[in-house]
Amino acid sequence: AGGADLAIVPLASYVASYEKLRALGPEIVFVVGWSRGREVLSAADGKELARPAKSSKPVVVAATPGSPEAFMALAVLDLEGVALSRVSFGDSHDAKLTAAARGSGSASRTKVLLTSADLPRLMPIVAIAPHGFVQAHTTDLETWGKTWLEGVSKLQADVPAAARTVAAMPGAPAPVALIESLGQVELANLHDNAISMGLAGRGALTLDATFRLTWNAWRAVGVLTTPAPDVAPISPTAVASLIRTSVSTPAASTHVAAKPGKRGVLLVVPATAKDADAFIDRIGLVAGVFDRLTLRIALEAGTKTAEQLVLRARERFVN
Repeated sequence: AGGADLAIVPLASYVASYEKLRALGPEIVFVVGWSRGREVLSAADGKELARPAKSSKPVVVAATPGSPEAFMALAVLDLEGVALSRVSFGDSHDAKLTAAARGSGSASRTKVLLTSADLPRLMPIVAIAPHGFVQAHTTDLETWGKTWLEGVSKLQADVPAAARTVAAMPGAPAPVALIESLGQVELANLHDNAISMGLAGRGALTLDATFRLTWNAWRAVGVLTTPAPDVAPISPTAVASLIRTSVSTPAASTHVAAKPGKRGVLLVVPATAKDADAFIDRIGLVAGVFDRLTLRIALEAGTKTAEQLVLRARERFVN
C-alpha cells in the first residue's frame, strides 16, 4: 500500500511507461537477467520475415502496444529494414504477424518464427528506482544487489529446493509453474551487469544502446511521443561499488554457440556501407542481438571492403 522503492520489470515495459513516470526520474540500477523464450513471434502463413521489407504496404501485428512481445516484433522488423512507420497493432484477424507471451494461447494458432530465446540479449529485465531514492540510498542498493546475487547463486545451486521454498509462501504458484517460469529467464551475474552498463568490455548492445533502440521503436508506433532523454537514465553506482568490493568478479554467462558449418538464414538485415561508422554500429548491434549465431555479411562493394568493415567491427567491439 505504501509503494515500492524498487521495481523489477522488462526494459521494454519500463521504457513504454517512462513518460508517465518521468516525474519520479526512474533509473536502471541493476540488470536482473534476460527473457529467454517468454515472448513468441509467429506468422499466419509460416513464412520467413524477409518479405515485408520489399513492400510499401502496412504491416499489422497482433500484439498489445507497450508489451515486451510487441517490442520484440518491432525490433525484428526494424532489423529487417521495415520502416516502423508502416507498422501498426491490430486484431489477430487482420494481422499476419502475432507477438504474444508464451502460454497466452495466441501463438499456438500460428507458425512460430522466433522467440526471445533467439535474441538472447535484446530483452533485458531490469531493476529500477526513483532518482531521489538512488541518490539517498546508495549503500542500501549495494546491499540489495549483493543479496540478490547471493540469492541467484543459491537458486542455481538447487532449483527444485528453491522452487519448493517459494511455493510454500502464501499466494505463490506451484513448484512446477515456478520452474517453468525460471526456465524462461536467464539470470545475470555481476560480470553481466558490468558489461551491460558499459563498465567492462566494448560490446555494442549496452543498456544505453538498448534503451535508445526501445525508445525509438515505441516512438515510431506512437506509444511514446517525446524525444529520448539526452542521457539514458542508468545509474551504475551500485554495480560499480560491488565490482570494487568483489574479491573475484564472476565470469560472463555461458551461451550455447551455433554448430560450426550450420547454415540457414533467419532474416536478412539490409544496410549500406556508404556510412562506414553506421554500418559498423549495425554489425555490432546485430552481433549483440544474435550472439549465438554466425553472421554472414555480403556487400555489393566487394569482398575486400566487407573484410575491412568486419575487421574494424572486431577492433571496436571484441575484447
